Amino acid sequence: MSAEAYRWRCSCCGEEQIGLPMAMGFEGPRPWEYFDDAKQAESFLNSDFCKIVRLNGEIERYVLGILILPVPEIDAEFQFAVWVSVSERSWDIYSAGYGAGEYKAEGCFGFLANAVPGYGGSSGLHADVWFQPDGLRPLIALHDGDHPLISAQKDGVDLAQVEQWAASIHRNASG
Repeated sequence: MSAEAYRWRCSCCGEEQIGLPMAMGFEGPRPWEYFDDAKQAESFLNSDFCKIVRLNGEIERYVLGILILPVPEIDAEFQFAVWVSVSERSWDIYSAGYGAGEYKAEGCFGFLANAVPGYGGSSGLHADVWFQPDGLRPLIALHDGDHPLISAQKDGVDLAQVEQWAASIHRNASG
């Protein structure tokens, strides 16, 4: 069965839905969510990059990448757009090659900077950030470890989890 043909009942409105959204993402890294308008004005966020200026003057750098989670029940992949904290050097390499899709390195190390719903404690997980050509967002590969999200990236998520994510998208879209 495909994601487009899958039928499910939304937990927020109770209506039957056809098709599952197979992607969602975060507007910014987790620290960004806690800043007021004045603090956000001192920092920078667009659809692919974020710089946060801390009170002590330190700068944190983030890039948006794609965490792919297989959904074996429907032979599909769920794509989570997540922010990853990277070093200044890695930020410079990625931002310099961003337009052309040509980078001085294949990727870099980073820390997951979002808490993936249903996977408590996922913010801060270690990851590899693999730069992609042609303006595609980097792919995020979590390091081996003992966390349910790491297992989900290897073994997949079940449809019930995808339905929960879909319901949260529906709830947020409807108010």
